[in-house]
Amino acid sequence: DAPPAPAPPAAKRSVFDSPGNLGRGAGGNAAGGAAKDSGGEMFKSFKATMELQQLLGRGEHEKAFATALHAQSLELLSWLCSKVDPSELLAARPSQILLTSLVQQLAFDLGASTSMKLKWLLATLPRLDPHDPQIASHVPKILEQVAANLAGCTDVLGNAGHPCHATLLAVSAMVSQLAR
Repeated sequence: DAPPAPAPPAAKRSVFDSPGNLGRGAGGNAAGGAAKDSGGEMFKSFKATMELQQLLGRGEHEKAFATALHAQSLELLSWLCSKVDPSELLAARPSQILLTSLVQQLAFDLGASTSMKLKWLLATLPRLDPHDPQIASHVPKILEQVAANLAGCTDVLGNAGHPCHATLLAVSAMVSQLAR
């Protein structure tokens, strides 16, 4: 499989990012945009993809996802999700911080790889514990963002004939229940 295309738009920043990481997008510049050296970005993307493939080959799914989330590249994370079944990650009982970051990132742009992202949200949300002390203070804002992003998809996915309609409704219901 080919690595993701170079210089994707910067992924939404997680509330768990350290202050030193904020303001640095997937392209690596302070404005969060693509760096001018597209060859360097392509190499960086290829290198990250190879690292993720090695981690998956060793069965280190949680580490692979932590690495992809840390890279702050939604495209890289989407690529990883397309290569792994959610049950493989969830069997490792990943940390609540990782699950929260994953949910936040996947819900950021539901206009691309929609079916895959909704599948992952559907599998991941039930494992999220909004009362876990590590994430409790962040969960309400994240779930509010996720709900808003899901609502933004209803124009297209809200049509009962759309193949993602039922999954969208199920994910939206889970988000509402978790937000209570």
